[in-house]
Amino acid sequence: MADMFIRFDGVDGESQQKGLEKWIELASFNMSSAASGSTIVGGGSGVGKPSIHGVSFSTIAGRHTPTINQKYFKGEHFPVVEVKYIKQTGEASAETYYHLKMEKVFVTSMQNGKSEGSLGGESMSLTAETYEQEYFTQGADGKLTSVGKTKYNEKTNESS
Repeated sequence: MADMFIRFDGVDGESQQKGLEKWIELASFNMSSAASGSTIVGGGSGVGKPSIHGVSFSTIAGRHTPTINQKYFKGEHFPVVEVKYIKQTGEASAETYYHLKMEKVFVTSMQNGKSEGSLGGESMSLTAETYEQEYFTQGADGKLTSVGKTKYNEKTNESS
């Protein structure tokens, strides 16, 4: 059973996970960023503001594929894309412990492939104007509690 999911506004996936119906099940997910840094002999060190290099993921080709392809080939963005990681906490269904919400999202690359005996897969890369992340920690009682949100605007290079 998948424990990572993605949802594009206006796109139906094939997940049947309770609370994440019609989301897309992920096989892998990655978000990368970098900031330039410098250290001067006899002086201090500094770092520039970070830049998010984008998000990439892989999944099995499915119901979502044609709709995402259409937007990609037309150069259109998705208003909102969300990613959730889930885990069992003792509740009746799995709960979200990581949530990423991206706004004004463009697909920047797509790769489709298949190996003999496997289901056809696809990998995609995305870039967004804003990224909002929230992480939930699990207490001894099994309950999840937010440790806070971070929002980053790539266009203005501002974080809150």
